[in-house]
Amino acid sequence: METHREKRETLKRMFQEEGFVVGDGLKYGVDLLLYTDSPSKVHSKYGVLIDRKHSLLDIVGVQRTCTSVNKILIVVFFDGAEVRMVSVERMELGGGGHEFSADELDV
Repeated sequence: METHREKRETLKRMFQEEGFVVGDGLKYGVDLLLYTDSPSKVHSKYGVLIDRKHSLLDIVGVQRTCTSVNKILIVVFFDGAEVRMVSVERMELGGGGHEFSADELDV
């Protein structure tokens, strides 16, 4: 069983191999921030949260923070050797309501 730190390092390497610049996400309540270029040139586009059996309420809270700072939340689930990623976004509905959307991403 990998520790949280090992999972974080695995993801960091994986995202770097995909061309992202990876930063620490503690400031926003996530594990990692993903930049499409140097952090001195662009803001991070994604916040990555490694699932540690978070409640739905916890995930919604982190997602709201990500939305308020213009980031897309990606929640990562480890199932043995398999890594699954889900983007979680909040959408405005007519009449002032909100809806959440979760879409699985290809790894």
